[in-house]
Amino acid sequence: MHRNVGPDNGKDSRKSNCLLLEHRFIEIQNKIFNYHCHNYNIYIITGRGKRLPIFEYLNSCGLNEKIIPRDNVNAIGGSGNKVNMAIKLELDEYYEDSAIEIQKFIDRKCEILSVKPKFRLFHIFPEFYGRKDAIKEIFL
Repeated sequence: MHRNVGPDNGKDSRKSNCLLLEHRFIEIQNKIFNYHCHNYNIYIITGRGKRLPIFEYLNSCGLNEKIIPRDNVNAIGGSGNKVNMAIKLELDEYYEDSAIEIQKFIDRKCEILSVKPKFRLFHIFPEFYGRKDAIKEIFL
């Protein structure tokens, strides 16, 4: 859920693009607000190594600590494993914007579904070139 993010070419993680100042993941932000209103536990799992910039970004989106508590933000670093963290947290749903990370979930679907049989995986896309952002379910 970045800001200023370039397209995902499926070969590398998303890279920030300073020319894309207004490209945010509005649809997923709205989903977070909705889930908060329904008292869901919301977690952030990020490949970033430091949490402070994540809190700053979340606040800029109106996602304060009442919506996503500090303890629910997991900065696992570049060598961390998002699939392992999702399994550990026993998540019901997971939203990801990187095709590479989505593939890691698909590759481990048996392990994930043995822990959470109703687990749902979603690929999220930002708004680009006049196209609205989107959330697409990936069926495991």
